[in-house]
Formats: sequence, C-alpha cells, structure tokens
Amino acid sequence: MKFCCLYINPLLAVSLLLASTQTSLAENMPVTTQLTISNEQLDNLGVRFQTLGKQDQVVLASLPAISTVAPGQAENISLPFEGRLEEWQATTGNFIAEKEPLALLHSHDVLDFFQSNQRLQQQASLCNQRLSDMRERNKSGLTSRLDLQEQQLQCQQLNDQKKLNAQILKHLPAQWQNASDADYALQAPESGWLITIKHQPGEHFMAGDSLAEFWPESALRLRLWVPQHLLHNLSIGQHLNISATQQQTTVQSIGSVQNAAAQTEVWLKADNLIPGSSLIIDIPSKVSGWPTEAAARVRHNDKSWVFIRTPDGLQVTELQQFIAGNRGLLLQDMALENREIAISGTAALKALWQSMESE
Repeated sequence: MKFCCLYINPLLAVSLLLASTQTSLAENMPVTTQLTISNEQLDNLGVRFQTLGKQDQVVLASLPAISTVAPGQAENISLPFEGRLEEWQATTGNFIAEKEPLALLHSHDVLDFFQSNQRLQQQASLCNQRLSDMRERNKSGLTSRLDLQEQQLQCQQLNDQKKLNAQILKHLPAQWQNASDADYALQAPESGWLITIKHQPGEHFMAGDSLAEFWPESALRLRLWVPQHLLHNLSIGQHLNISATQQQTTVQSIGSVQNAAAQTEVWLKADNLIPGSSLIIDIPSKVSGWPTEAAARVRHNDKSWVFIRTPDGLQVTELQQFIAGNRGLLLQDMALENREIAISGTAALKALWQSMESE
C-alpha cells in the first residue's frame, strides 16, 4: 500500500491561523458602529456627555422603610393589681421623656399590697431574730429540736413571701411605697411614645390588663422589605443613605424568610426616628464601576449600547458589563475608562442610528 504526501503551503497556514485568531477575538470584542454627527447637531438634539473618570457605586434601588418596633419590643403598660384609670396625662403620638407623667390611677389593691408588705418585712425580721436566739438556746438544751424546726419553717414561709413580693415590686414605681392613699401617678418607664390607649378614664382594669401600648425610643427601628435579587448587596453593619438627606442608617439584621412578594425583612438602626414615619433608603451596588444616568443605555436588538464621543461624532458601542438599577446605571467595561458617553438625548441618537441602518 502506498501513501501519498499532502503538501501545505506555510504562508497559507499562517494566513488561516491569523484569520481564525482574528475571528475568535472579534467574538469577544464589543460591537461598534461609527455615527458621524457634528457638535452643532449634538447640541440641537440636547445631548450631554459625561467623562467616566473615578469609579464608584451606583444606587440600584430606593425602597420605602417604615419606622416601627420589632415584634416583642413594644411595651404594654399594665399593673399586677386591679384598679381604676382616672386620667391620661400624656397624648398618643407625642414623645414622652423618661419619668414624665403618663396617667393617674386609683387602686386599693396597690395600697393594701404596700401596707401588707411592710408588715411582712417586720414579721420576717422578728422571725429571723427569734430563730437565731433559739439556735443558741438549743445548743444549751434550753429549746427543743421540734420548736426550732417549727420556727425555721415559719421563717422560711415569710422569707419566701418576701421574695415573691420583691418580684412584684419590680413592676411598681419605687415612690409609690410611701403613698398614704390609693391614688398613684404612673410615669413613663423610659423615653418613647404612647402609641395606643386601651382603657379610657373612669374604666376599671383587672390585674395584668394592658392600659396602653408604649414604644421605647431605644427600640425604634426602620423596617425595610428588600427584593431577593438585591439582598446580596447588603450586609450587617453596612451604612445606607437615606434619600435626599445627609443621614445614614445601619443594617442591624437581615431576615431569612421571604414574604409572598419574594421580599426579605431587613431592620435598620437610625437616629431621630418618629413612629410610623416613612423614609426612602438607597440600596447601593456591591461592586464599583462608573455611575451614570440610566438614560445613557439604549436597547437595540436585545442588546445594550452606549454612545461614545469621538473626533468625528459618536461611536455606538455594545455594553459588555454593567449593572442597571431604577436610579442609575453602573458601567464596568474597562474600555470605557476616561471616555465621554452621552447621558441625555440618547433616544434621538438611537432614532438617528436606526435610520442609518435602514438605509
């Protein structure tokens, strides 16, 4: 069997390789089209330009946040005794400083408790003194072991009741202990807002009934619902801008459960909040680039394009890397650095470009 040798021209092989390489590179390069237009025409079309210099972030979305408290952070104003509400001395919605008067109450149960607690303190003190004496006498055989045990049991019961009363006293203002009648002034436990009044003057309340809902100033936060596709741009401790202000908020927590609209609950901390107020929070991009106007990008044939200024007019260039938000555009193509791009009048430029293509 004979084999035939195939001769390949070296110049032809190099040409084929070069052509193949150019085709491969062309597939990765942005598509461009030259648009010849004078500066006077650009001015007439209202075209403005921006030079892409320093890189920064862009606002991807501006979302509403409501000032409120997280579940479990609202306080219910209540008493562990029955009584009657005499008068509200604070108004719902107004800021109340710590220890400012909230309401006037009338409760014989409260008065009875303080009086009985005073007697209990005296009885427990005497019982403990007597127990100490009996222990000394028991050492000399002057007190029986049974009498000593009975005294110990009595003192234990009194001391247990003291501990129980101490827990109740934590829920009552200290100054009430010196009251000589059944009328009491209820003060704000800390600075905050009286949100909802649940008992009106003259109404009787039971032990543990909620008289009003109180929001502590220290618990007030901004509640923000963030769409899932934007969530990766946020992290705990991150500072976010409040739109149209010089104020910032701090991301305090990011939830793990979505609502029906595929949004996740994010809690923000900020100063000078007012319950129920709505603020607009800017969500920035996580990566950097060249922030510009959203109008800088035009869509054509399912692709995105920008108009780059050249000495002869404009170069219509396909965008390769960018992030689009409802507040702006972040360009990331390194080839655009220090270039001038059109940021207004782009709709008219697109129409002119399309008319040239159709000719």
